[in-house]
Amino acid sequence: DWPATRIMTQAVPLLMFLHHEHIMGWAAYYPWRTTPEGMLYSLAKGFSAGLTPAVAKSILEFQRKDPDLFKRYIELFQSCMEGYRGYAREALIYGRMMQSLKLEVPRAAFQFKGVPKQSFPVVLNSVWCTPQGSTMIVMINHTREEHSCEIDLSAASGWKAGAEAQWIEPAGKKKLDGPKPKVTVPALSMRAIEF
Repeated sequence: DWPATRIMTQAVPLLMFLHHEHIMGWAAYYPWRTTPEGMLYSLAKGFSAGLTPAVAKSILEFQRKDPDLFKRYIELFQSCMEGYRGYAREALIYGRMMQSLKLEVPRAAFQFKGVPKQSFPVVLNSVWCTPQGSTMIVMINHTREEHSCEIDLSAASGWKAGAEAQWIEPAGKKKLDGPKPKVTVPALSMRAIEF
């Protein structure tokens, strides 16, 4: 959601630069601070915000304690890393973050430890202006089910009437029709739209 929820989103860039080599831990990096659903949401939120990915050793404890959660976490992490290293790299690492879009998707209610229960969208999105001048919408589904939604591209910064938009996934790109295409984001995965 925009503006960003205040849960663990504040950082001190100089401290990160000097002492943490730009790595910023977010709630998924500290699994003891969150619930299983919150951990997956937070992993998605961290990637959609362009944070440097890192996995804490404590995540490996879930391999023994909760194998299903560990499998889902790794599946989402791998999908996000594929985008982070590949098709979304210019946006997430070098781009400038713009206001995210309001998507008509279901919301899931869960809580972080010590914080009242809240509801969060099942598909997160962030809009980026790349150094090359294109706009990229990064979408991450942190749930076990695929979700479809109509995207109003005209609401995104950088949209120009008649622009061609492409749906990007690991298998490649495909052209989207019109300024309000319907897209489906698979379970536990990252996808993107670029124009």
